[in-house]
Amino acid sequence: IQARTLEEFITLQQNHKLQRQETNRSNLGPNGRRIEELESSEIITADLFGGSPGFYHGVASGDPLVDRVIVWTRYTPVAAGESVTLELRLAKVDPNLAVEDHLDPNANANIKVAKIETSEDSDYVAKVDVLGLESNTHYVFAFTDGKTSSEVGQTRTAPSMEDEVDEMTYAFFSCAHFSNGYFHAYDVASTIENIDFWIHLGDYVYEYGAYGTYATDIPERRDMTLPSWEMVELQDYRNRFATYHQWDEGLRNIRRR
Repeated sequence: IQARTLEEFITLQQNHKLQRQETNRSNLGPNGRRIEELESSEIITADLFGGSPGFYHGVASGDPLVDRVIVWTRYTPVAAGESVTLELRLAKVDPNLAVEDHLDPNANANIKVAKIETSEDSDYVAKVDVLGLESNTHYVFAFTDGKTSSEVGQTRTAPSMEDEVDEMTYAFFSCAHFSNGYFHAYDVASTIENIDFWIHLGDYVYEYGAYGTYATDIPERRDMTLPSWEMVELQDYRNRFATYHQWDEGLRNIRRR
C-alpha cells in the first residue's frame, strides 16, 4: 500500500488508469473509439447493442420487509442526455392465472403499476421501493418502455411475526472475478424452485484493471471488461457492474430470483 492519504491514493489510481491506456493504444474501447481517446468511462448506450434501446442488464430485487420490497433494472438508451420514462408492473403470484397473464393488464386486474423517470444522473437505473404488499408472499415484476420489456423477475416479501415459516432455502456466493470465467453456480442456484433468498459475501466485482498479473485465465473475457483500467470514478464502477450483468447470463438469472 503505497498511499498514505486519500489524495495520494486517488493520484495512484489515476496513474494506474493512465498506465493501462498507454499499454492498450491498439485496442478499441466503447463505441469503437481507441482506448487512449477515452479520458474517463462513458455511459453505456444502445450503440453497443446494435443501436436498439432496451434492458440488457436484467432485473433484481432485494431488501424485503413484511410489506415492501425494492426492485431494480437498468435501461440502455439510444443516447446519453435524454430522460426516459419506464413503467413497472408487479403482481402477486396467483395459481389460478396462466404464467403469461400475471403482468397483462387485460388478463389481471390486480397489477400494481408505477411510472419511473430515469436519466444519466443515475446511469439509467430504475430502483423502486414498492409498498403495500402482503407478507411472506411471492410476486413477479417487469419493466417496460412501452415498446420493449425487461426479463420477468420474481421476489418475495419477508414473513411477519404471525406467519408460520418452518424452513428457508437460500444460496450464497463469493469471489467472482469476471475475467476468470463464467460462474455456473449462479445458474444452478437460479433453478432452485423454492429458493427464498440469496446473498453474495464478496467480492461481487473486482476493481482491478486488465494488468498482465491479474486474471489471465481467459484473456477474451479480460478484454471485454469495462473499464480496462482500475476503477477510480463513479462511472468506472457503474460500467464494471454493467459488464458482469451484461455478459453473465447465470448472474442475471439468479438476480431475477
